[in-house]
Amino acid sequence: MAILDKGNILSFCKSKNIYLEGEKYYLNDFILELKESNNLDGTSNIKSLVDSGEYSEYLCTFKINKNKDLEEFACTCEEFLKKQKMCPHLVSVYLKYINENLKSYSNIDKLLKVLNNSTEIVKSQSMNLEIELVHSSMDAIVNSIKLRIGLDKLYEVKDIRGFLESYNNNELFPLYRRNIVDFSTYDFRDEDKKIIYLLNELLEIEEKTLYYNNLSKGMFRKNQVYIPDKQFCKLLKLINKDITISLPIGTYFDVDIKTENLVLDFLVVEKTDKIALTFKDRELPFPLLSEGKIYFYKGSIYELNKKDERLFNPLFDLMLENRKGDLEIDKEDSTNFASFVLPKIKKIGRVYFEEGVKSLFYEENLITDIYLDKENDTIKLNLVFKYEDISFNPLNDNFKLEGNGGILVRDIKKEEDIIELIKKLGFEKVENYFEVRDGDKIIDFLTEGVYKLQEIGEVYYSEQFKKTKVYKGNQCKYNLKLNREDMLEFSFNMDGINESELISIFESLRENKRYYKLKDGSLVLLNSKELKEIVSLIDNLDIDERKLISDKVILPKFFASYINDIVGEEAETNKDFRELINNLKDIKHMEYSVPENLKANLREYQKLGFKWFKTLSSYGFGGILADEMGLGKTVQTIALIISDLKKEPSIIICPTSLVYNWNEEFEKFSSNIKVGVMDGNKKERQELIKNINQYDILITSYSIIRRDIEEIKKIQFNYCVIDEAQNIKNPVSQNSKSVKSIKSYNRFALTGTPIENSLGELWSIFDFIMPGYLLNHSKFLNLYETAIVKHDNYEALKDLKRRINPFILRRLKRDVLEELPPKIEKNIIINMSEDQRKIYSAYVDNFKKEISKEVNMCGLEKTKIKILAALTRLRQICCDPSSFLKDYTGESSKISALIEILEGSIEENHKILVFSQFTSVLKNIMRHLDLNNIEYFYLDGSVNSRERMNMVNEFNKGTIPVFLISLKAGGSGLNLTSADIVIHFDQWWNPAVEEQATDRAHRIGQKNTVEVIKLITKGTIEEKILNIQGKKREIIGSVMDDKDIDRDIISSMTLEDIEGLFQL
Repeated sequence: MAILDKGNILSFCKSKNIYLEGEKYYLNDFILELKESNNLDGTSNIKSLVDSGEYSEYLCTFKINKNKDLEEFACTCEEFLKKQKMCPHLVSVYLKYINENLKSYSNIDKLLKVLNNSTEIVKSQSMNLEIELVHSSMDAIVNSIKLRIGLDKLYEVKDIRGFLESYNNNELFPLYRRNIVDFSTYDFRDEDKKIIYLLNELLEIEEKTLYYNNLSKGMFRKNQVYIPDKQFCKLLKLINKDITISLPIGTYFDVDIKTENLVLDFLVVEKTDKIALTFKDRELPFPLLSEGKIYFYKGSIYELNKKDERLFNPLFDLMLENRKGDLEIDKEDSTNFASFVLPKIKKIGRVYFEEGVKSLFYEENLITDIYLDKENDTIKLNLVFKYEDISFNPLNDNFKLEGNGGILVRDIKKEEDIIELIKKLGFEKVENYFEVRDGDKIIDFLTEGVYKLQEIGEVYYSEQFKKTKVYKGNQCKYNLKLNREDMLEFSFNMDGINESELISIFESLRENKRYYKLKDGSLVLLNSKELKEIVSLIDNLDIDERKLISDKVILPKFFASYINDIVGEEAETNKDFRELINNLKDIKHMEYSVPENLKANLREYQKLGFKWFKTLSSYGFGGILADEMGLGKTVQTIALIISDLKKEPSIIICPTSLVYNWNEEFEKFSSNIKVGVMDGNKKERQELIKNINQYDILITSYSIIRRDIEEIKKIQFNYCVIDEAQNIKNPVSQNSKSVKSIKSYNRFALTGTPIENSLGELWSIFDFIMPGYLLNHSKFLNLYETAIVKHDNYEALKDLKRRINPFILRRLKRDVLEELPPKIEKNIIINMSEDQRKIYSAYVDNFKKEISKEVNMCGLEKTKIKILAALTRLRQICCDPSSFLKDYTGESSKISALIEILEGSIEENHKILVFSQFTSVLKNIMRHLDLNNIEYFYLDGSVNSRERMNMVNEFNKGTIPVFLISLKAGGSGLNLTSADIVIHFDQWWNPAVEEQATDRAHRIGQKNTVEVIKLITKGTIEEKILNIQGKKREIIGSVMDDKDIDRDIISSMTLEDIEGLFQL
């Protein structure tokens, strides 16, 4: 850390020493924190804490003017309070502020300032420093040091205070006669500087102490510095060389300061009728501090750690009471000395025995006997220790150890561990025994603690204790079976426990109690998995518990899998129940064949979906097929329905935009199936309902169901399947109420997002497929939604997953990636709104007349440009009439369908590209995206290349989910691999152009399967284009130029082909 700027601080310093001391504080990083606040007049207020060694902190404040010069200042130190003059603490803060906070220098600036700083002193030679420690203990223990310095020859420093002042100020110091040291040239080694810094701290302490206490003598006495105990310990840690030490017992040279702990050598000797502990070779440790801690021992200085201090200090004091330094022990105390004292002495040193003394001691193995008894609600424990022929109760104060005449060395460590274990098990000492009264502690002891006692000794039980029984809850017995009425029978009992007490046990468990005390005094543990599970089942299934324990409860069989997951392993079951559970668990091996009249090759995961459908429907269960968009939920559903045709039709309910798409899919994937589309006006719908028995399948929308529910709910259906089931997520909506009132043998829901906003949406869908399975809405809210969402209850979440798992099948593209082609293509058929249909019909009629007239007058070849313009106008009507009709206020069915698709895809974290030929249509889409708060990028031919690349990068790296792209402008040259869904909003004549646009996402670098969606308006020019694309694909690919493909297709058409384009 170099000082680059001193500002105007020197002008405030009374002496250079004040500045240099402050500079030292700064360079040694004594400033703890610095805060700056700016004033309206351009001045700044600075506040900072400065550490003064380890004794105190000072608060410095000052004001900086507009020129960044120092004006007002103050410090809480004694020097400033006394003199109101600049102090070193203020200097250090000012230097930190002006060098670190105020300015930001370049490296060259810093170098130049350091080189040009005239006060910077470079010291080229190192001096030697030698320390002599002087110890005196006449009146009190006092330590001081003397210094010797020099180059080759060392001289005693006779004025240590003067030495420090000269060194600090880089001045001359008279060392010996004419031997003068220039401290602007000479310095000390880094390790010695630390000692000098410590002496400077002591000098500062002394100045303050003398001033405030009016003392005449301080720590600095000419050639000696008296070191307080606290600084003495610090000093020893700074010294890393041998020193000289003068003690009352002599002077020692080359004394090293050890970093390891002091290890003492003791000797045990025998006296006439006693034994004695002394120091080996009569070498006693010499204390250098009044509190002990630091000792001179065998030519070295040691520091005792705190743990050893607690052992050694009282022992040392006792030994010093004897002039010889011996601790004498009477023979009757010898066993306690051997058992209690010697083991502790061995922790702080080595123990040696005089010849013949060791034979006086002997050891035996410790044997422990434990006696347990029970009185009312108290357990008593009596403890006996045995060493061969000696037995005693360690809790008795006056026990005698009489053995074979030697000195018994007890295993005190083991004895203490045993007593500590007993206390940890909840027992407390009462007179000469232990007891435990607390109920929870008794439970812990009976279930676990008693076994731990058996590991440490022999345990004896009284008859009263043996009568205490503990039921662990694993005595639960369950019975599960499917009865003749195809209902689930469930019963429960607990071995050894009266049924009348089970209700109370359940209540205690709900109150989170640890145990329940039976009428006979036995205890039932309430922490067992089995008991918690049965109570959970009772609560979660709304079971009448009194009926459950007295007889049995009858439940719908759709609860079978849920109950089996919880208690199935311990339950007694019948064959029908086991078959049901096995079938639900092993759907993959169910023998269901895909119907022969299904015109599709199902992939493996789709075959599994079909078997899942069939398995659930065979038991009368409903389910939610929640596969991610693009995995073929439709074809799996069609396979199910045509595999099980009955006299009753099945009904498909979907959003309006998908009605004709379902019809198209049935036509594509099935044969000889009669499908009725319930759309159109009231009269047409009533006619269809009247002739409902003529159809195998009825396809309709949620909006039609709401209108015609009174007629529809009278019909019995085979399957009722709802697509985009999130449309009934609100249980009180008309959609939900209408759909749930439809009668059918089986119900299934299709959705990629069974939960959009809340768990209540999942409940509503289950309330459709299997009413009652998730209880009523209020109980579901309390049991699951509140617990999971508000209280983050993992157990509730786990239970809900376990409950719904058999009835939800969800696969993601990444899960079945190996079975998926790299690109999935899908056409969605959309029915025009009534307003659109009217406009489309009017334009078709008008174009037919105009073109017929033009062909008659000019011939087909000269009319084809006009024909192309007319077809383009019809395509715009299919997209959105308002793209060219400014007064059109009706709906665009295609834009509505697009918004639905986008919302669902965004919910599943997809990114989407939307292509259109018409920029006017894209701008209308933008308006609808804004209304629905959907973020997007927009690209057409007006965007320059730089902006295009910025958009591409932001889309690929960011979170905006939609990119609207003009087909001509963005159909090539872009890499948009972060997208995995491509939507072609309108059809281009040349499929190659569409494929090129699709390849913006489906290219190298794409990690996900790409889904390509084409939106086709039913009964319009768009369906005709789709057919033409298929017929003309080879010709277009090999002959025609992309730029003129519209005209080339028209040119290749006959008059009959062209007339077909204008057919409704």
